Amino acid sequence: MLRRNALQIIGLPCLITGFAIVWSLGLIAMRGAGEPRALSLAVFPPWWGEKRVFMAAAASGSRIVGPGPVDWLLIVSPDTRSQTLGLKAEGAVFLLNATAAKACSTGATALSGDQST
Repeated sequence: MLRRNALQIIGLPCLITGFAIVWSLGLIAMRGAGEPRALSLAVFPPWWGEKRVFMAAAASGSRIVGPGPVDWLLIVSPDTRSQTLGLKAEGAVFLLNATAAKACSTGATALSGDQST
């Protein structure tokens, strides 16, 4: 009985701490995303293919920097706020700061193009 109570007491603080960490990382990754001339990672629906993602980004007028680590992610650099809104209107679910996303990603070389590691 003592063991179960100890797990319940320790479990809730760990759960709250874990949630706070994940929430904070999400806020950091979204900070500055979509700002004019900043690298952003456009996240499209996972069932979209690479061709559809590229077409949607091109329709928004945003500069396409390169493909993301998977087909439904695309690195873009909108020049204006209207291009950022255009990405969302064309189907981007949300935008991430590409630098922060690179730091959180195991596929960091896919975002930077650095193949030296």
